[in-house]
Amino acid sequence: MIITIARECGSCGHLIGEYVAKKLNLSFVDKNILIKSAKKNGYYEEYNSFFEERPVSSLLYSIARRSEEFFPSIRERNFIKRLVNGDDNFVIIGLCGNYIFRNEEETVSVFIHASQEAKIKEIMRRSDMSKEEAIKHIKNTEIKRREFHNYYSGEIWGDGKNYDLCIDTSYITPEFAADLIVSYINAKKGQDVTIVNSKFSEVKA
Repeated sequence: MIITIARECGSCGHLIGEYVAKKLNLSFVDKNILIKSAKKNGYYEEYNSFFEERPVSSLLYSIARRSEEFFPSIRERNFIKRLVNGDDNFVIIGLCGNYIFRNEEETVSVFIHASQEAKIKEIMRRSDMSKEEAIKHIKNTEIKRREFHNYYSGEIWGDGKNYDLCIDTSYITPEFAADLIVSYINAKKGQDVTIVNSKFSEVKA
């Protein structure tokens, strides 16, 4: 089981991914974990644009488009799998995960989003920023994520049709969102879909 999570800045997507991994006893993979593994194995320089979520030059992109090994559908998928020691059961945050692993037999792709107000409050709380700083940080981060995803996948970042499940976390806790994802996975497997670990009263202000 591979669960891919894309998220807007300040929507608590990273934390939700950690909760999902814990609830399902899966490995958790994010950019920092992959960078650490890539540096340890001597692959970082070759893949640094991918790890830093930077589009490469348009010339390199047009050349890659002509190749069957077009980034990141095959090359990076296999590379990520090597970095997680061939494990086929993990939660991965960002890095075009929904696109890279879309053809795997058991994959669930999730997009986490929230209202601008909720995201600003979360970034201010988490990063000790002013409102103006939080707004700027969210804007810059989401531009970067959108450009990276759109560039390498040819898809629109955040377009609901490219994900199995989209969740608005404006009024729910990260743990409740994680339970929604687990319930969706259970429903997909034909299992009981009752959410047993969260309380509907646990909503964010």
